[in-house]
Amino acid sequence: MGRDLTIEFQTIIKTVVSPLLKRRGFKKKNFNYNRAINGLVQSINIQRSQYNHSESISFTINLGFYNSRIFQISKNRLEPQFVTSDNCFVWGRSGMLIYNKDYWYKLNLNDSYNLVLLQVENDFNNHIIPLFAKLDTLTSIIEFSRIDYENRPFRLIANIDEVSILELEYGDFDRGKDILSKEYNKAIIPKSTKHTTVYPDGREEIRWSEPGVNKFHIELLQRIANNYGVEL
Repeated sequence: MGRDLTIEFQTIIKTVVSPLLKRRGFKKKNFNYNRAINGLVQSINIQRSQYNHSESISFTINLGFYNSRIFQISKNRLEPQFVTSDNCFVWGRSGMLIYNKDYWYKLNLNDSYNLVLLQVENDFNNHIIPLFAKLDTLTSIIEFSRIDYENRPFRLIANIDEVSILELEYGDFDRGKDILSKEYNKAIIPKSTKHTTVYPDGREEIRWSEPGVNKFHIELLQRIANNYGVEL
């Protein structure tokens, strides 16, 4: 009987990922896991490749940190009932934590299923779970966000607008105000946008838009400023 890679993938989730996270207080919905702790929701998402087929299944792990207040101010809409990495104000992929690059686990008919299972188990135990144990408070997230990007232990991504809210709400108010003012001063300067079209024969056509500003971004910065009484 041949291998069923879909069943193998589901077995890794069922026997390795879910038990490890459940013991640490994570709740599961589909392939998403949430843990509420110290004003944060820690989020883990198992993302499957859109190119999966019967002979090859790839998946990666998205990591994120969510805060209700930051979401309300920056998104200005109803909060999600279950947090996904798309809702998080800080996020990244496990590959950048473990392998210093984007990394996808691969199940295929040529390689050992057991090796992939053990790799996933090792990566959760030795890297992902310790990360969430370390970054489990808003203070720890603030301290991490202040480390120079190139010198961080690994690369989490944070929208600078939401970093300003993080500082204004929970960290150094003056620092948050400074970040917000700098972003606003950059946003109100009209800029051209580069558009590149690559044709089948390899030719590239580059076009530049007329200089303009991102009104939605400016409105967001103004909304943040108004919320905290900051004059831009």
